[in-house]
Amino acid sequence: MTKNKLSIYLIKQDIPPEKITVEPDEDKGIMTLPVEGHDDYRLLVRTRGEHKPTWVESFFGSSVDGECLSVENVSLVLVIPVLLECNEIGDEEFDDGSSNGMEQNVRYFALTFGYGRALINRSSVEERFGLKCILNTVEPNTLRAVRFADVSSGSAKRSSEQLPKAGGIDDFAFDADCNLLGQVTAKGEDGTFLSGMMTGRDSLSVTKEVNLENAEAFLRELYKVYRKDTYKQLFDWIDRIASVKDTELINALWNEALHQISHFSEYADTNNNLWMAVPDVINWDDIEGFQIGNEKDPHGEPRLHNDILLGDVIRSFKKKPDSLEKLKSKKIKAISRIDGCILRTWSSSECLMGELNYNDKAYCICDGRWYEIQREYLERINEDIESIEEAKTSFIPFKEDYRNSSDYKERDGKEINLENEGRYNYELTRQLNKDDNHFILMDRQLISYGGGASRIEFCDVLSDSGQRIHVKQYSGSSVMSHLFNQGLVSASIEKDGTDFAEKVDGKIQKVGEQGHLAQDEIDGFLVENNPVREVVFGVIQKKDNRNLPFFSKVALSSVKKQLKRMGIETKFNWIARE
Repeated sequence: MTKNKLSIYLIKQDIPPEKITVEPDEDKGIMTLPVEGHDDYRLLVRTRGEHKPTWVESFFGSSVDGECLSVENVSLVLVIPVLLECNEIGDEEFDDGSSNGMEQNVRYFALTFGYGRALINRSSVEERFGLKCILNTVEPNTLRAVRFADVSSGSAKRSSEQLPKAGGIDDFAFDADCNLLGQVTAKGEDGTFLSGMMTGRDSLSVTKEVNLENAEAFLRELYKVYRKDTYKQLFDWIDRIASVKDTELINALWNEALHQISHFSEYADTNNNLWMAVPDVINWDDIEGFQIGNEKDPHGEPRLHNDILLGDVIRSFKKKPDSLEKLKSKKIKAISRIDGCILRTWSSSECLMGELNYNDKAYCICDGRWYEIQREYLERINEDIESIEEAKTSFIPFKEDYRNSSDYKERDGKEINLENEGRYNYELTRQLNKDDNHFILMDRQLISYGGGASRIEFCDVLSDSGQRIHVKQYSGSSVMSHLFNQGLVSASIEKDGTDFAEKVDGKIQKVGEQGHLAQDEIDGFLVENNPVREVVFGVIQKKDNRNLPFFSKVALSSVKKQLKRMGIETKFNWIARE
């Protein structure tokens, strides 16, 4: 029998057949065709006649015969109902008894050909069906390629890797604590049901001796593979975090979030599990403040806020927002300190952060995207973060006038403007040195390293006792994760890069001389005499929140683990505002 390449989707239990695909539309060339001998199958097809790709004219012009480069394509989806035995289907897949008979034992599958995936309603398919089929089948050392997202980066950075020969998950740059596995390519053992090379994500892509006549029998066996939990023996971490793709569930989560927002209490700011923050990395020195919607002050100028607070956003509505559309419609603008222009704009929904429980499951929202978190994993991460001790360093409060006034200090023979974090770091260093010079200011002392334009900030404040202090104003997951990873990178390079340490010592020598320190005092700060022992993260808290976004907790947990391997302690301090 001839082999066919198949892309297979499993449809969710509660989706009726007519909701699996888009509606037929003759005007768009989408039609339903009968399948002889299989009246209960549903075949949806869209064909497009010959057409020339735009690049034929734009690139080649009249230099080639464009007609012979004309192409046509077809999109096809075949929906197959598969009758299952009672012992093949889990109790949770039956309904509450409102229906009975054989319909309860039917699961629908969708097979796509050509560009057929475009005709499927994505919310109707079981997430990670293909991924689980493969991980339930293959040996752990048969992986060829993976795609994953690094959730600890705060931006869900995507990566795709492949190996020159089969290997295990440890052969990829994959960290199960920080990465969300999206797709895997592996080879099934010869002679097994799923043999040969295959790729799994939501769909399963395989090449098998399957046609219309034996497809139902094949899918029945495939469903048995999906129902196994063999993957939990070696790949149990794939259940820790999952991006929510189900449209109905996403809508339900937004409704729950809006319900909590509607019951927001100004007197419970610090206890809320939902809050708002800047979703992107920004230069705070450039920001005068944030305008919510079109709020104006009594003089007709934009009313500015120092932070994006959930309470302020709610108060900007005449009525508390009761729909996602209303929340999205409220824009938040970052206003330039220099000319009052708008530097960045976000919708309020993009700025919402936090965690919530829904139907006894844990979810978090980051940058407007929802994720499901395994409860045990969430508890483990929270316990790990809570176990991080505070540094003994006496952090001073962050005063609001650090944002609204400038202080010029001499550096490298010229005056520089210190404000926001720069002003705070300067005042912190000065306060810590009231009794003796045990700290020096290293903020903005960038060190060129690694080739190209790569520049690394060693730390913000350096002690002569092996302590590297990194300070950042609280913001969204991207900013917090960047802070933690910055501390890890700096400490790692200091440990491993001799030439980096030499460059750092050069900066320390220069800073010490400008601060009129004696040479023996400067010597106490030099890396060769003062190796890193402790990395301290100081986060200037928001007025209404002392809680990190979940993915930033993941990043901090990972950084703590990696620093510990190098014999370095991790400390975390919240810095109060005044």
